[in-house]
Amino acid sequence: MFRGIRTCLAGTLVTALIVLAGCTDSPDERKDHGRPVPGPPLVGYDSCDQALAGLRTAAAAYIGPDGFLDEDDEYSADYLRSYLSADGPAPTGTEPESGGELPDVVKTDGRRIVLIDQGFLRVVDTTSRQETGKLKLHGDGDANSVRYELLLRGDRALVVTHWLLLGDLPPDANAPRPKDRHNTRLPPGAIARMLLIDLSKTPRILSKYQIQGYPEAARLTGDTVRVMIRTNAKFDFPADDGKASTQTLLEQKRQVIAEAGIDSWLPKYEWYDGSEWHTGQVGCDRFSGSERATGAWTLTVLSFDLTRDRFDDGDPVSIAARPDLVHVADSHLYVAEASLKQDRKTDIYQFDIAGPGRPRYLASGSVPGWPESPDALSGWQGQLRVITGNADENQSPAWTLRVLRGVDGTIVETGVVGVIGQEEQLQSVRYLDDQAYLITRRYLEDEERLYTLDLKDPGSPRVAGDAKLAGRTTYLHPLPDGRLLGVGHEMSAADFHIGPRISLFDMRDPSAPTTAVPWTLDQKSRVNTFRSGSFQYEPGTGLLTVTTDDELHLLRLTDGNVDTIGVVEHPEDSRRHRERHNVIDRSMLADGALWTVSRVGIAAHDPTTAKRIAWLPLPRT
Repeated sequence: MFRGIRTCLAGTLVTALIVLAGCTDSPDERKDHGRPVPGPPLVGYDSCDQALAGLRTAAAAYIGPDGFLDEDDEYSADYLRSYLSADGPAPTGTEPESGGELPDVVKTDGRRIVLIDQGFLRVVDTTSRQETGKLKLHGDGDANSVRYELLLRGDRALVVTHWLLLGDLPPDANAPRPKDRHNTRLPPGAIARMLLIDLSKTPRILSKYQIQGYPEAARLTGDTVRVMIRTNAKFDFPADDGKASTQTLLEQKRQVIAEAGIDSWLPKYEWYDGSEWHTGQVGCDRFSGSERATGAWTLTVLSFDLTRDRFDDGDPVSIAARPDLVHVADSHLYVAEASLKQDRKTDIYQFDIAGPGRPRYLASGSVPGWPESPDALSGWQGQLRVITGNADENQSPAWTLRVLRGVDGTIVETGVVGVIGQEEQLQSVRYLDDQAYLITRRYLEDEERLYTLDLKDPGSPRVAGDAKLAGRTTYLHPLPDGRLLGVGHEMSAADFHIGPRISLFDMRDPSAPTTAVPWTLDQKSRVNTFRSGSFQYEPGTGLLTVTTDDELHLLRLTDGNVDTIGVVEHPEDSRRHRERHNVIDRSMLADGALWTVSRVGIAAHDPTTAKRIAWLPLPRT
């Protein structure tokens, strides 16, 4: 179970609530802290038998004749995940208002650029502008890698990937590991894999870690990285021959669940410490659930110290939840799980990650509605600000901001601003300390509305002002002196893209913000703001990069004006006619040069002239 557990309930069920001073207060005792928004508390178990009984009960209640989620439920987990992650991670590489660094396929520490391309890790020295290292990350067997991401800390890189393990495994646990496979004895299925790589000289793998499931998120805070793994419950349901009734199918599935062991839920893992392999499984004493658990999946949090030369077991803890959104701020980890039912609730779990090692569970709560995007959550000075849509999908769109904090095991609402943007779709959100900015838009209208929210008093947040805007803004970036930079598109009345656009918003008087549009591009291309790293702004020089579908525009922002320095392009790959590999999707400043990355190569340009000074092709296989 999580560290710091304190028992406040009698009986065999042990509560996992972390209490700061005694057991949970009554609602009257908490009235000065805010209005409780109680969610399902996480609870641990005295034995695997108790955990298994709870999981079987939850899964049997949630299963339908066609699998998890009832056949009449229009929402699926895949739909929900795509809905919540449509805007992708923050382009800065860290979460706004936090210190939690996000993984990406390209990272730099200023001295070197590390990227993953076609299953190879490549290292580029930013001074010599040459590739200094290359490392193959995958084997040649029957494991199909589908995604790579990495984090840097000193001379260490952590690579996170997942793959699908196919085929039969050696029956003898002591049998040699086949050389043509990803070294594993884990059961077939989805496998998350972490690699610890030494970058001090020629890149080399120091240690490996593999666990059943999918890597959903990773956050680096200080020297500790936490990796969140989603593991789907595994059952061997009988095949549907098309003859069985709906009731028969349901009864068959419930019978399988009733006979399932703990292996169906708690993931197994293994790690290589550089000399030998070790195996393990998340223990029932490290697992907790809630009364709203579905039994369809578990979330496992792994914690690794990146200053070490070897992986250990990851100090794993698991909860019966699905990590739809993850946010790190103020030494807290927040996990949000949106309900798949039509009540549209979001359960929020708060953990303490101030120290190394596994997270400590602090509090839980539940708010109506779903967050529109990852940017809808923001932690600041111990508060969590959350923007959600209507809980009732049959109502017209409207948005609510809630200010929350954990108090003695329960998340309480200290303040709320409701009915923002009635009948308007949320386009962009940006928090900046004690203010929040929302841009909304009515469907098939070429005007947007910019709302400024004053959050100085967590108990009385308010709308400080709003203004109408032309076009569409997809990303907001803070500038000095109370200004905002907006990146988006010029739009026609018929909702067609006319061309990219940069806007400047003067927010010094929130009740009457002013807008200027110092840069537009007259071409029908979209601004590529949805990729991590596609947008860059350097406050010291005013250097600004905006990537469109076709090219990267190198700009300079000075005194409210945007001047064009030049255009950066990568050569086309003549061998590939159906795919556009030369689209620039990453840019960064390192060692006095602007570096850009596409699938055909890496380029260095002079940021004052846009002149190319280095080109490193990435051969396609």
